[in-house]
Amino acid sequence: MKNKVDIVRNIYLFGVSIIGIIFLIIGILRIVDAFSFIYFSSEGIKTEHLYYYQNLYQGIVMALLGLLIFIFHWYFIVKEKRLGKMRNIEYESSMNFFEAIFFYLLSFIGIIVFISSSMGLVSGLYNIKYPPPVFDNNGKIIQETSPYVTTDMGKVIKSGISMLIGLATFLIGFLKTQISMKKVDSQEINT
Repeated sequence: MKNKVDIVRNIYLFGVSIIGIIFLIIGILRIVDAFSFIYFSSEGIKTEHLYYYQNLYQGIVMALLGLLIFIFHWYFIVKEKRLGKMRNIEYESSMNFFEAIFFYLLSFIGIIVFISSSMGLVSGLYNIKYPPPVFDNNGKIIQETSPYVTTDMGKVIKSGISMLIGLATFLIGFLKTQISMKKVDSQEINT
């Protein structure tokens, strides 16, 4: 490695790739959990079914985002030959150390904001409401009310705006780091 910026880039690329795998695994586990309850449960409680459908949708989003994040970052690891011996890296950055830390952290924060906002978007699109039961004058429950699913447009809009901000933050940081990368001959790299 030529300098500390390569270390920061490696930490970022491998770290975010691992985060992508973690989200993929958690998403798959949530999908399996939801499917197992929805299709193999002996209970017929609608309330829990609504919850598990919401869990299923969030699991699908988590798995897809995790897979996309992993594939995107792993592409750069493979392209820049960062696997195996580090002396074979063909790309180096023209950024200084603190500039690299700033822009990689900016990219990382953008990814986290994007992922958490996408979970908020799903819960806004599939919002479970629990109306209160109907009581008589003595305070006894006359009728249980069933939960129902609505769309919370305020949460959808807020989450959509947050997703755009997260995506913009990621793109600013990542594009700045990509623009600073240049291909070099292996003899030029100081080890």
